[in-house]
Amino acid sequence: MGLFTKFLNLFKSGDAKEREANVEEYEDLFLESDFGSSLSYHLSELLLKKAKEDKVKDASSIRNIIKDELSSLITSFDFEPQRGDLSVALLLGVNGSGKTTTAAKLGKLFKNKGYSVILGAADTFRAAASEQLVLHGERLSIPVVAPVNAGNPAAVVYDTLDAAASKKSELALIDTAGRLHTKDNLIKEMQKVDKIVNSRVDKEHYYKFLVLDATSGQNLFNQASVFTTSLGIDAIILTKLDSGSKGGAVIRISKELNLPIVYTCTGEGYDDIKKFNKDEFLENLLK
Repeated sequence: MGLFTKFLNLFKSGDAKEREANVEEYEDLFLESDFGSSLSYHLSELLLKKAKEDKVKDASSIRNIIKDELSSLITSFDFEPQRGDLSVALLLGVNGSGKTTTAAKLGKLFKNKGYSVILGAADTFRAAASEQLVLHGERLSIPVVAPVNAGNPAAVVYDTLDAAASKKSELALIDTAGRLHTKDNLIKEMQKVDKIVNSRVDKEHYYKFLVLDATSGQNLFNQASVFTTSLGIDAIILTKLDSGSKGGAVIRISKELNLPIVYTCTGEGYDDIKKFNKDEFLENLLK
């Protein structure tokens, strides 16, 4: 049973006094969808307020109130690199979020649009990460810059930008590490990478995308907070929406961190990526 069905059954089960008494149960239902405590409380209070104003008359009106409120909290991000010049997209996030596969998906997406694409395998700390991206590149006929021997992320990024310049690439997609023994080590290494890209690429052509696994629940907010505070993030790519998770945590992220969503991924195939569609996302969330 989905969120809205559960909520509707509970909300319609009592009169006005019973609804007010059940407010904690409403909040619990929103919490189940990973909205966080503040937003869950806000939504519950909003519905009670609308009910008192006699604006909640049927299932449709309840759903519309929730959907309209959530819609006001999330935004989309349009990503279209400039033709004839180099743009760089850094894919950030923790291990397991799907960065490497997402880099390949984006590579195919923009290659099919006619862009000259190059991939950078800057996750030098996860076993087989660079080999995985190299394999994707071979399958997609997209060049990949991989580390020599152990390598280090900053050196791979530098080499990727050199290769992009020599090949006159229009888009460099760079996979990065997600764990370096401690969070502080990871952030310091990513800040070094960020500094290199900033020194080589015009600011308006540089994008930092945070890749988040939709199944991670409220952990997503903590991840987004760390990366946003330390590096600055342009937009979110939400992965693994095919797993049963509906990604409710990104509502809180959008509300509190002001981060838009650029793409969603729903499978392992190269074509399982698409631009974020707010209406479609909310319809799925409120089933």
